[in-house]
Amino acid sequence: MINADVLDKGHFSIETTNGEPNYTADDQQPLIYGRPIPWTSFTTLSIDGVPYLFGGESRRLAKRSGQPLAVGTTSQQKKGHKLITKSQFNQVQAIQSLSIVENPSTKVHDSVLIEYDLINQDSISHTVGLRIVLDTMLGSNDGAPLRFGNQAIVSETEIDQPTFPFWQAFDSLVNPSIVAQGTLDMPELGVHPPNRLILANWGGLAANPWDFTVRPGRGFVRDGEDEPDTALALYWNPIVLAPGESRQIRTIYGMGSVTRALGDLVLGLSAPLDVSSRSKKLIPIVGYITNNGAFDSYNTSATLAIPNGFEVVEGSLRSPLFKLKVGETKQLIWKIRANKPLPGTQLLSFNVSSDTLQPNRLDRAIKVYGLLTPNVFISVPDVMIQHRQMATTVSVVIVNTNTSPIQDITVEIEPIKLLLPWFELQKKRIPYLGPGQHSKLDFMITPSSYDSYTGQFSIIVHSSDSDPLIYQRSIDMIHPSASIQTEISHPTLRVNQYGFIKLSAIHTHLVNASLRIEGDSIKPIRMSHDSWVTSKDWQVEGSSILFNKITVPKSTVTPIVWWHFKAIKPGSVNVITETEFGTSRETIIIEP
Repeated sequence: MINADVLDKGHFSIETTNGEPNYTADDQQPLIYGRPIPWTSFTTLSIDGVPYLFGGESRRLAKRSGQPLAVGTTSQQKKGHKLITKSQFNQVQAIQSLSIVENPSTKVHDSVLIEYDLINQDSISHTVGLRIVLDTMLGSNDGAPLRFGNQAIVSETEIDQPTFPFWQAFDSLVNPSIVAQGTLDMPELGVHPPNRLILANWGGLAANPWDFTVRPGRGFVRDGEDEPDTALALYWNPIVLAPGESRQIRTIYGMGSVTRALGDLVLGLSAPLDVSSRSKKLIPIVGYITNNGAFDSYNTSATLAIPNGFEVVEGSLRSPLFKLKVGETKQLIWKIRANKPLPGTQLLSFNVSSDTLQPNRLDRAIKVYGLLTPNVFISVPDVMIQHRQMATTVSVVIVNTNTSPIQDITVEIEPIKLLLPWFELQKKRIPYLGPGQHSKLDFMITPSSYDSYTGQFSIIVHSSDSDPLIYQRSIDMIHPSASIQTEISHPTLRVNQYGFIKLSAIHTHLVNASLRIEGDSIKPIRMSHDSWVTSKDWQVEGSSILFNKITVPKSTVTPIVWWHFKAIKPGSVNVITETEFGTSRETIIIEP
C-alpha cells in the first residue's frame, strides 16, 4: 500500500493477505503501521549533510521534528509489478521502487523488495546517504521485540556493520500473531547490509530526520505515552557520487518462517527451505526456545543435528547448559555450509532437554538440489554484410525450467574469428534466476577482417549450480562488394583460335560457385589453377564446373582457375556463373 496523496506521497505500508499458509491468525494483518493511509514509515536522504524527506511534504513528521523538512519534486507511476515514486532534489534524483519477491525462507512471494536508486545528475560531485525508517507493527502488537542473531532486542540498540543476514519479529513463540522478517543480505537480488541498524521508539526517530543518538537501555516507549512503539532505522552512510554516478540500495521486508514444536519447552527453527549442493554460501539458522512450563528450566541443553554433507562454520552444535525462566525465550544461531551433500530432502533436527521439564524435538526439512541446468537460446544472424565500424548483436536467453533458483550465472562470449567492440563486456552476470524466470543478455560483435569470411565465437554459460555449458556459433561476414568475377580472354574469336575463362574471388574467402557453358561452339581443353587450389576443390560435370566451399587465401582479388578452350565452329556461347552473390552471364562470339 503506497500513499498517493499530496501529503506524505510515496510513504508505504505492508500488509498480509493470507499470511502463512495453513495458519489463519496472520491473515489480513499489518506488518507496518499505517492503515489506511501510510505516513509513519518514511525515508530520508542526507545530501551534502542536509537532511531531505523522500516523497511529498509531511506536516505530521515536521511537527514531530520541530522543523520544516526539505522535500523535492515528486511523481508516481506503476510500471509492471512495481510501484515507483521519484523525488528530485535539485540535481540529485531518488527513485523508490516497491515490488513483491519470493522469500527464501518460505518459497512464497510474501516479501517486498524496497529499492532506491540515487542518481547525481549534476556537473559536480555530491555526498549522498539514505535512511529507511520502518514503523513495524505485527497485527495489533506495536511493541514486539526485534530479534537479530542471538538477541531479542527490547530497548534502544545500535548495530554497526550487521553480519547476520536477516532479522525477525514476533510477539510470542507459543502463539505468534504474525512472524515478520527483514532480509539484509541477499547478493543474488542485489541486497547488501546497511552500514548500521538503529532500533528505537518511532517518536525518537521521527523527531530526528537523520542523526539519532541511542541511549542504551531506554525502552521503546515514546515520550509522553505508555505503550511501546517499536521502529527500525536502516542507514547507508553518505558517499561521494561523481557527476553522472548512481548508487543502488535494496532491502527486503515481509513474512518470516519459523517452524514450531509446542510443549513445556516450545521450540522454533528458522532456516532456508532449499540449498544447492554446490553452493559455498553460508546458510543462517536461528533456533528459539521458550519456557512455556510451570517451572524454571534448569540445566537446559540444546543441540542442532545437521545432515551429512554439511559443516558448521559458526556456532556450537551443542550449547552450554543454561537456565530458562518461566516465559523466557532464548535464541541460538548457527551458520552452516554445504560440503557435497546428497541431493534430496534432508532434516535439521533441533533438540532440547532439561532437568525439570520434558524434552522436545523439532525437525525442519531442507531440500538439497544438485545440478540445475538452464536452457540456453542463442540468436545470431546467419549473414552480416560488413561496413566499417559496423557491429551486430548476439542475443543469449537463459531460461530456468527447474523448480529451484539458479544463482550466480555468468555468460561469456569468446570470440574466435570475431572481435568485441572496446565498450563491450566479455562476461555478463545474472545474480539470480528463479523458477520459470528468464533473462536476456546482448553482446555486440564486429568483424576481425574487412574481407568476407566465416566468423566464429563461443558462448560459455557458468553457474554455481551447474557445469559449464559451451556453445559454438558462426556468422558469414560478407564484404559489401564481395563477388565471384568471371573474365573472358577474348569476347570474339575465330574458329581454331584458343582462349580462356578466368574465375576470381573478390573480397571473399569462401567460394560456392558453378561455372556453366551453354552452346557447342567451343571445346574445353584443360584447366590451370593458382598454387593454393587443388583438383579436389572442383568437380567437372560435362560443360560445368562446380566449386564447393573453397577457402580462399586472404586477398582483395584472388584468381582461382583458368578454363582453357578452343573455338571449333561459328556461333555464340554463354558463360554463366552462379554464386551466393548472384548470377552473371558473359557471351563469347565465334566467327568463321
